[in-house]
Amino acid sequence: MKPPTKISDVPLGHDPLAVEHPVEFSPREQLPPRMRDRTWGNFETPPGLPLEFSSRLDRLRKWRGDKQSDTVAFVTGPPGTGKTHLAAATANRWMAVRGWGCRFLVIGEWLQAIKDGFNIKDGTASRVIDQAKNCKLLIFDDLGSEMATEWVRDTVYVVINHRYNELMPILVTSNLSLSDISQNYHDRLASRLASGLVVNTAAMPDRRISTAATGANGEEHHGQS
Repeated sequence: MKPPTKISDVPLGHDPLAVEHPVEFSPREQLPPRMRDRTWGNFETPPGLPLEFSSRLDRLRKWRGDKQSDTVAFVTGPPGTGKTHLAAATANRWMAVRGWGCRFLVIGEWLQAIKDGFNIKDGTASRVIDQAKNCKLLIFDDLGSEMATEWVRDTVYVVINHRYNELMPILVTSNLSLSDISQNYHDRLASRLASGLVVNTAAMPDRRISTAATGANGEEHHGQS
């Protein structure tokens, strides 16, 4: 059996928007500590992947989030197949190449922060929403892990629709398919996500199961989710 392959990062010199010097980011613009070492270079793929999936992975690796390469990217697939890793790798590359900070938000935690802000009644809730609407790059991780109440559906849609209309880059990950999102949320949200680059990681093995087995043998591994 062939060993897993690794996808190289796009060289910084190949991006015309690359910054010349490192940029300092505020804590809010940085990724969570566990996500900071997730790169395209350590995203392992098994041999024999379908050509269409490999092609879409390559498009995501080169994704610029502009009108030429789609401002919306949607990564869907079963649990443990690398969706969060891909989102973090994309964000890390943007931060290194473009000098852009990003908001990496787990949707359930973000929604809870808004609810907590409502209780404080000091404008915090509005600020939390506005920060997601207006940051340079938004990563919305794990759409569908929360209960899709009417308030949840409307709040998530307001942010995604705003960024869609303003041509502002957003990457969303979810265990749900576009059909599931259409049913659990509404057609408009599914339509926005389908309008851009869609990557389905179903061809990838469940990394949590395989790494647990590898870990039992005492070998080093990188987790993917």
